[in-house]
Amino acid sequence: MGCSSNALNIWLLRIEISKREGSLVCILYFFPSIPYQC
Repeated sequence: MGCSSNALNIWLLRIEISKREGSLVCILYFFPSIPYQC
């Protein structure tokens, strides 16, 4: 139940970090490591 919300929080956090870095490459780099399945 909490897996999806946890993955979303991690996704949003990584987007924020990428915004600070000013690099979309960061988002693409972190994309495969998002825990879609628990």
